[in-house]
Amino acid sequence: MPKRGTGVNRAPAGLAATNLLARLSNMGKHLKNLLDGARQSLVIYPVSEYQRPARGDFRKDAQALRGDMARVGADLRRSLTKERHGQTYDR
Repeated sequence: MPKRGTGVNRAPAGLAATNLLARLSNMGKHLKNLLDGARQSLVIYPVSEYQRPARGDFRKDAQALRGDMARVGADLRRSLTKERHGQTYDR
């Protein structure tokens, strides 16, 4: 037990080792981020070249979206009608 008035508060040995490991772990993360940023900034050419879309891709996408919206609309209309005792009630 430390004497009163010495002003020295020391953590137990196990706790000090844990704190040291936590600090080293944080330093390792910072170093990794620093090196990763340096690696990205020093890359002159990207790994892969830009691939231009084939001709007609926009038209194909528009047709697919139109078909999707038609299916969603049909499902909404079907879900908004309710049948009771053989009669259809619109909500």
